[in-house]
Amino acid sequence: MDQYGNVLNYWPHGKPFAQGVVVDGKGNAWVAHSVVGPLTGTPNFPGLVPATTVGHLMTHGMLTGTFVGNVDLIDTSVTPNIAGEGPSGVAVDTHGKIWVTNYYTHNVMRIDPDLGPIGGAGIPIGKVDLTVDLGPGAFPYNYSDMTGQIAIGNPTQGFWEVMHDGLAPGTSWGTITWNTEPEAKVPAGTSIAVDARAADTQAALSGQSFIPVTSGIPFKLAGRYIEVKASLKGIADIGCVESEGPILSDLRIQARCDVDLDGDVDQLDLSAISRGRGKTPLPGDPRDANGDGRINPGDVKFCIPKCTRANCAIQ
Repeated sequence: MDQYGNVLNYWPHGKPFAQGVVVDGKGNAWVAHSVVGPLTGTPNFPGLVPATTVGHLMTHGMLTGTFVGNVDLIDTSVTPNIAGEGPSGVAVDTHGKIWVTNYYTHNVMRIDPDLGPIGGAGIPIGKVDLTVDLGPGAFPYNYSDMTGQIAIGNPTQGFWEVMHDGLAPGTSWGTITWNTEPEAKVPAGTSIAVDARAADTQAALSGQSFIPVTSGIPFKLAGRYIEVKASLKGIADIGCVESEGPILSDLRIQARCDVDLDGDVDQLDLSAISRGRGKTPLPGDPRDANGDGRINPGDVKFCIPKCTRANCAIQ
């Protein structure tokens, strides 16, 4: 989904029914399959057959949606082997291993993503390497918040991303500015970091590396499309007291020649640069397009090839 809640695409994840899902730090999605479907049934839930797998997909770059394979919930590290049925919740730990709770067998299993047979995308599917018994009658049913983090406090980290079209190949990007409005804040102990990357096609963005940017400070990236990622970090709540988190506001992306901030480069921008000739620019001034610390005809010359329409026409 995009930031507005619109479905962009969907992919099969190995079985027809799912409950918990988690994405690890390497861009792997892990999906608990819960039940196979309304077939022969179980003693407690007639008409349902518990599933015994966790689906593994990729979620980044050109590999997005690639089905790696199903992890069989069978722990062969012990004798006799232990099975897991009806996986419900999934979570990732600080070491990158995946934990899954199994409703019907009252246990928790740990999956090592680096083990198991090689699947799609040429990476291991994953394999169970540890089982923890929860005791008879546990029935762990926690696909909505397996770790309890949401129940005990606000998330301490979040991300916001946006992609902007500069309308012309090779667009020179100049500054990104944010948090100039009163409602914006970064309380002590919290942070907001912004990174950006650019390319002439949307598909090529995934092959570019993000670079860190500072609000209002010029940087150099070129490409029709620019992708901006803001990382917000807070601090953990203490007891029942909720900690104040950072607030991101009014993030603005500016091309190096887009003086009037209307999203394109045209004759109006060239005229604005010409009117500023001889003035000393402040840091980040878009009129100093070539970055030489002066506003002069050289900036107009620099911006003419950056115009988004033929002859720098005004839309």
